[in-house]
Amino acid sequence: AEENVILDPAPVVENGMFGNCGESGSESSVTWGLEQNNEDTDNPTYTLTISGTGAIKDYAHHSDSNHTVTEDTCTTQDCDYNRPWASHIESITSIVIENGVTGIGNCAFRSMSAVTSASIGNSVTVIGENAFKDCESLTSIKIPDSVTELKGYCFYSCGSLNTIEIGTGLTTLDQYKTCFGGTSSLNVSSSPA
Repeated sequence: AEENVILDPAPVVENGMFGNCGESGSESSVTWGLEQNNEDTDNPTYTLTISGTGAIKDYAHHSDSNHTVTEDTCTTQDCDYNRPWASHIESITSIVIENGVTGIGNCAFRSMSAVTSASIGNSVTVIGENAFKDCESLTSIKIPDSVTELKGYCFYSCGSLNTIEIGTGLTTLDQYKTCFGGTSSLNVSSSPA
């Protein structure tokens, strides 16, 4: 006799809080998801997790001249106002970039002022322009050995950033050295070789 096996259904993520965020037209299979950190339905906080393989898509800064922005929306599809997690940026307190992700796109996490912690996986090689710019509550960051390039303004104006540990792989710092401008009380250290 054949037995019917009932499998538990996959977890349901409310409000479509997951999706693709990989580079268009590439072999990238990078996805994002939000997980609620607390039980407070009126003031939820979230962890944004980026996983998969490949690079996170580049987003254009909304102040570019070819953007039409009205009431926090933009007609330019790749504008940072249109990042898939944009409607939750004031509630995201933590970012986790898992191993397998190879690049953090331009403006990926720009102006996420509630973020207090970010973890960067050991496969990331490039941190894009303005990637964490204006993450005002971010206090420390560890840049893994795999990162070889920091692009302009990547941690610019992160006013609470006071500890940065830079891995041994860094070979390219943006030509104007703007990565950490607008920060105060920085304690920069390098990983031992």
